[in-house]
Amino acid sequence: MNDLSTVPDAGLGWLDASGPFAEIVLSTRVRLARNIQGQAFGQRSRVNDRMAVLDRLRRVMDRVDLLDGARLRQLKDVDPRGRRLLLERRLVSRELLGEGEGLPPDGAAVILAGRDPLSVMVNEEDH
Repeated sequence: MNDLSTVPDAGLGWLDASGPFAEIVLSTRVRLARNIQGQAFGQRSRVNDRMAVLDRLRRVMDRVDLLDGARLRQLKDVDPRGRRLLLERRLVSRELLGEGEGLPPDGAAVILAGRDPLSVMVNEEDH
């Protein structure tokens, strides 16, 4: 992932300090954690469990309107600079990146929405 232009700014437009009330910054974040019934997750998941979840999401993400134009990126395929950017923009967690353990685990991924500041962490502590 050397082309960092594809990473959404996730609502960071306030950094340029332009427009009315530029001195006021309000930041919100919503995190919804869901598990997939019948799938192991977190400490109990193994590589085949994580890959099954990833494959399942690949098959259904084109049917989700909010994910129209979204891209799924396996984190082990993202270069270190790109992973750092995703972390700084709070699109992924340290746990998902496998920090302290080398590369992210197999099946760890992020879905980056094409038009909205929306991301989906795949195979994090909860699916």
